[in-house]
Amino acid sequence: MTVHMPLIILVTIIACLGYRICRPPFWLVVMLMLVGFLSAHSYFAPAIHSGTKAGVEIVDSTAGWGDDHQAGPDREDGR
Repeated sequence: MTVHMPLIILVTIIACLGYRICRPPFWLVVMLMLVGFLSAHSYFAPAIHSGTKAGVEIVDSTAGWGDDHQAGPDREDGR
């Protein structure tokens, strides 16, 4: 099953729930957002890109871990 949802909506939902549950100080939220923005434009960018790409591939894959009912020649693991 492929999920079609803009990333900004998903991030906003998770951020709102996390803020409501944990209630961190506002300065900490701003600092984490700023560090994330600045690290995306640094030498950490390739690592961030590969990590998010792998996460998207896991979420968008049609067969999860241990799903043997979709075995076929088009699968990468050859099952």
